[in-house]
Formats: sequence, structure tokens, C-alpha cells
Amino acid sequence: MRKLLILFVFAAITLSSCKQATNQNPAGLTIEEMTDILTSQKWRYDVDQVQKGLDEVKSKIPPGQYEIVSKAIQRVQFGTFEFTKDNTIWLDLANGSSPSQGTWVFSPEGDYLVITFSTTKAVPHPIEKFSKDEIYLGANLEAGAIYPKVFIPLSEGSGIITRDTVDTTNTSEQ
Repeated sequence: MRKLLILFVFAAITLSSCKQATNQNPAGLTIEEMTDILTSQKWRYDVDQVQKGLDEVKSKIPPGQYEIVSKAIQRVQFGTFEFTKDNTIWLDLANGSSPSQGTWVFSPEGDYLVITFSTTKAVPHPIEKFSKDEIYLGANLEAGAIYPKVFIPLSEGSGIITRDTVDTTNTSEQ
């Protein structure tokens, strides 16, 4: 009986010392709160911050790869990202081509956002900042994300015209 009591106490101590999953990211939000923010609006890259992040890792990657990625960032600068509640992501480059479809999901702990398009492997991006004004996903060199992804809201005055936006800049009558 004494051995059973000691075993029970040992098990209780062991279980109580285990770290419980908080289901929160570094910003202190739950996965549900982050999902609401992510799906509440369309987003675009903060190209200056993304390029700055790429420049910071320039010495760690081959020069050819740096040039390719830098050009890819420039191609996305007028693109929009839309995250839907069914874990679909749409990237519209606003260049006349059809939007690209991918998937997104938060890690169980809520500290990574995994984004996948059909031409890429699933890459977990560490969440560094997450708010309705900015989503900052850090680089993850080991997993293949060599630069941070920095999303800001698509808003009026951004100069980006989406497929569902009417261009009102040319108001002259003909």
C-alpha cells in the first residue's frame, strides 16, 4: 500500500510539472482570436519590411537565391492575400492571372502559421507579432522560409486595386 501511495504521489508530481499547452501565440492570443483577425480582412505584404528581412539574411543564402527571392517579393508587392475560415488562402497578384489557392493552419500551440501553395512545401512561419494592424511571421531558414512574411491590411490609399474594387481614379466624362 505504501508503494502504491509513493507511486501515486510521484505520478501526480510528474504530471503537474508538465507544461500545459496554452493554445496561445507569443502575442497572447488564442487560435480563435488569431483566426478572427486573419480572416476579417484582405492583407498585403509590407514590401519594405519583407525586403529588409531578406536583406538581413543575404549573407546566409547563395547570391542567386537572393536575387530570385528578391524579384519574387517585388512581383507580390501589389498582390493581395485573403485568408478564409475554411483554411484557404487566396493570393491575387492583380496581373490578370487567376488567383493562386493555398491552405493555411495554425500549429496546435498557436506559435506558428503554416502556409502552403501547390508549388511549395508546407513551411511553418514563427508568429512574432499578430494584430489587426500587422501580422509578422519570422523567417525559418531551416524549414525553407528564408525571409519574414509581413502582412498589413489592404486599405484605401494603398494604391492596390483588387478584382472586387471599382477604380474611381479616372472620373472624367467622355
